[in-house]
Amino acid sequence: RASSGDPVHYDHIKTISPMCAKNGPLSVQTIPFDVLVPLAKVCGVYQRYHGLMPQSMSAPRLRTAVLEHYRKLRKDDQQLKDEGLTLLTSDELVKANFARGMRWTETDEALMAQLDMWLR
Repeated sequence: RASSGDPVHYDHIKTISPMCAKNGPLSVQTIPFDVLVPLAKVCGVYQRYHGLMPQSMSAPRLRTAVLEHYRKLRKDDQQLKDEGLTLLTSDELVKANFARGMRWTETDEALMAQLDMWLR
């Protein structure tokens, strides 16, 4: 649905999320390397030198970097919950959405609604 531009309902995300859990088939620790690389690129943690290293060296580094990115997002999510979204500027709203994989920009209200749904 998301790839075709259709909105993804919260219940759909909850259905898929257990597969991404620590022991799930889509866990960062268990996904194949050819899936890990695009994930690392989307998270912004992939560096060119990763492509120069043998897979046995770059895979653990990429997994660690992706997991650290997720930890930082969770910490940031908690701060957003504590402080509220209304204090964010337009630029901060765009950056917060972008960091969570929401690549489109709309009105501040739409960006705030997306972040609010993410934080639930």
